[in-house]
Amino acid sequence: MFVNTGLRRNEIETLCWKSLDLDGDRPSLTVEAENAKNREAEPLPLLRELVEELRAWWEECGKPGPSERLFKRVPRGLVHRLKRDLAATDIAYVDDQRRYLDVHALRHTTATMLAKAGVDRRTAQRFMRHSKAELTERVYTDLCLVDESPALEGLPGVGAPPAERTRQRANGLEPSTSSLEGWCSTN
Repeated sequence: MFVNTGLRRNEIETLCWKSLDLDGDRPSLTVEAENAKNREAEPLPLLRELVEELRAWWEECGKPGPSERLFKRVPRGLVHRLKRDLAATDIAYVDDQRRYLDVHALRHTTATMLAKAGVDRRTAQRFMRHSKAELTERVYTDLCLVDESPALEGLPGVGAPPAERTRQRANGLEPSTSSLEGWCSTN
């Protein structure tokens, strides 16, 4: 729930079943304004996979009423429980780059996953409910984990297209090379 929504601990803790719209064309959840850090209620889209899990959870909980909380309680000691679970699985709580794997780090995971999926920065900012796109991009997104090579596929080739080379030759011009061979050693 943390990773697939990017919600903060308090926001997850205060969710009620009425906060969810699981049956519409665009399933979503809404954190009530009084529970949101930015004090704005805005629907957030939900992944179909999470929607199915939430439907199953609703059934498992005995079809609770709309004002009942989604989770009876999110423990204050969640960080300590997470630390204990990490130790049991030999996963470091703090890595060699001084990054912490705590509950809030899951928001960073969400932002990084959005970047990896190619979501534009303004949409990611809105989904994360940050005041500025720079916050999402520079603080919450680990760009070392984002593969940039797909972005290169959309770039035009270095050399002139065949039609342009033909036109250049017809005008007595030498066409540009489509190779960068020797570029670094001569320039």
